[in-house]
Amino acid sequence: MVSVVLGTVKLAENTQTVRVQFGETTTAGETVYKKSDGKYWLADNIDITLGKVAGLACYDVAANGYSDMAVGGDIDLGATLVLATEYVQGSVAGEIHLHSDLATGEIYSRVGYGKTAALLTIDIANTEVVAP
Repeated sequence: MVSVVLGTVKLAENTQTVRVQFGETTTAGETVYKKSDGKYWLADNIDITLGKVAGLACYDVAANGYSDMAVGGDIDLGATLVLATEYVQGSVAGEIHLHSDLATGEIYSRVGYGKTAALLTIDIANTEVVAP
């Protein structure tokens, strides 16, 4: 599976954000979920709890630091995306990849889709469906 290689992340004019506390060091563009301690940690698609994507980090942030998390609208991940293609949570913590790269046993959590070659439209759907 090929993960999206993040570049310099930039917010779009319509990016919807919320300010949250991150539980671990997180890089801009990585996906996170809300843990029971109320902090946001790197998401993955191996465990149903960890696969509940809440958003994407807007900026690099240190453990226990506060920063913005993108939850809607568009975001430029500094990567080349495939137009009109769905992106899902990857098995590596914080990473996203193409829906077509979802492997057997991985949990389907949609993060968004390629709006342009540069912009990801955030459209989070946590289904708890496991790929056959």
